[in-house]
Amino acid sequence: MTKKLSVNLLFASLLTLHAALAMAASGFRPDGGLWWNPASAGHGFHVAPAGDQLALVWYTYESDGRPVWYLATAPLDGTQWSASLDRYTWNGSAAASAGVGSVSIDFSSTRAASIRWTLDGVAGSESIEPYVFSSEALGGSDLTGLWYEPARPGYGLTVVTQGTTEAAVLYFYDADGAPTWALGSAAQGNGQASIPMDTYTGPCPSCAATSIVGTSAGSLSHALTGSGGNMDIAISLPAPLAGSWTGSGASVSMLSSAIPVVTLPGTSRRIKRTRVDLDNNGTFEGVEEFSYDAQGRLIEIQHTYTDDGTPDADTKIPLATWFAPDNDNETLTLQYPSSGSLSSVWKVETASYGSRTNSTTFDANGRVTYWHSLTEREFGNSSYYANVQHDAQGILTSYQHFGSNDVPFQTMELTYDASGLVSGAVSSGSTGFDAEIQYTYNAAGELILLEEFQPSAAESSTYYQRSAFTRNAAGTITRWDFDFPLRGKLSVTMTVDGAGRVTKNSYDIGMDGSIDAVKTFEWEDVACTPTLVWEHYFVAAEPIAPPSTYVNNTGYGIFGGCTPGYR
Repeated sequence: MTKKLSVNLLFASLLTLHAALAMAASGFRPDGGLWWNPASAGHGFHVAPAGDQLALVWYTYESDGRPVWYLATAPLDGTQWSASLDRYTWNGSAAASAGVGSVSIDFSSTRAASIRWTLDGVAGSESIEPYVFSSEALGGSDLTGLWYEPARPGYGLTVVTQGTTEAAVLYFYDADGAPTWALGSAAQGNGQASIPMDTYTGPCPSCAATSIVGTSAGSLSHALTGSGGNMDIAISLPAPLAGSWTGSGASVSMLSSAIPVVTLPGTSRRIKRTRVDLDNNGTFEGVEEFSYDAQGRLIEIQHTYTDDGTPDADTKIPLATWFAPDNDNETLTLQYPSSGSLSSVWKVETASYGSRTNSTTFDANGRVTYWHSLTEREFGNSSYYANVQHDAQGILTSYQHFGSNDVPFQTMELTYDASGLVSGAVSSGSTGFDAEIQYTYNAAGELILLEEFQPSAAESSTYYQRSAFTRNAAGTITRWDFDFPLRGKLSVTMTVDGAGRVTKNSYDIGMDGSIDAVKTFEWEDVACTPTLVWEHYFVAAEPIAPPSTYVNNTGYGIFGGCTPGYR
């Protein structure tokens, strides 16, 4: 039996949204935000998934054309959802509900569905999909979600941010306490927007189609962060409607975040410290100290370097520098948009080189949609970004790179085999550097070979670069051979103890049989929550646990901490 939530919790905690709910491997989660029927504009739905719950706010019209909204909430278990449909009224200080029907949704994908309802005894249905009003990369903070004022529960606000534009729907009450709504859109940036709001009249769900008429009704402005902020409301309903809804500096909080709580299965151990001997003379020049938050998530790696007077090995081969910043001190910090494993920002600050900040935007399913990298140095800054595309099943299919001039210079398209593994990737772009990447797996589906070719080159049959992974019976990587003919070779041998922990990496730069550098790992038996990041070209040699959205070799990967990671 589904327990109906108290009206006092309306727009306050109806979805238990602040609970740290993990997304199950088989859990279905539709895209959150505004949905509509393009063939029947003028009304719409806010689909708000959170944990194992789904809330639906339906903004439409009464039989006399007046705007009205309804609310439904129930557990979400799979692609079919149903709930009672309630209408709320306002007595001047609190809201009260009355059942007016029922509603159900059949999701055919995360971005397509059919909705059916019975409202005041009249049935209806239509097909709906997410309302996309901008195809631009997100130009500011992603504020998509349901917002409310804790000091005045009973009304709420939909915010949807796409590109540099924000759409907002305010759900409130008229002079008679009847539910009504106003809608507006405006440019937004860094959580701030000033939005002219209009109210509308139109046909009820079972009425014949009529014109949608909008009339100015005031304004709404806000300064929001990822989970809170302030809002000013100045709404005065035009005739034939009557009433007003105001608020100055109202403190508001987000209920249904655009970012879900995605927690990958944790471990009971984590890296405490690593030491690096850059010339393999027995003296460790580099030390990395790992710090974690109360959830066991990695939040900082502090690297310090002390010269021992012996020339260090040449670590300029690409990717060889993953085990130490050459002759420098470095601090790496990570930030998280919500509870769980998703990391939205990770920044590397180096004493003499400058800094690089990677920022990631996730959608309502925890899938990356936008990635930005900013490098800041004394002699100038540079940046580039990527727009990322997923299919209807949530699997990453392609991403496109842009430079500082907003001109695309590369597109990466992925292909999958019958088992759902990435089998290949094709890179093309304006720079003339085209490439094909081939992936080979063992019987367990673990990556053992990655080869990149340049089809346009005369030596197209010879790989441009190649990585081969040797694994033990448990699937742990024990050796990595990297060959980049234009720059050199690198072989890394991993020493694994009886508990399956990597305790040492031995680096043979040039693959001449000599060990040029060594990195050791010191572990501690403390609970650890894996950190999931996305970066272009990220090769996830270590399998990523559910949800299945995060397919290996699509740019998603686990940062070092609970495991040696890729760093």
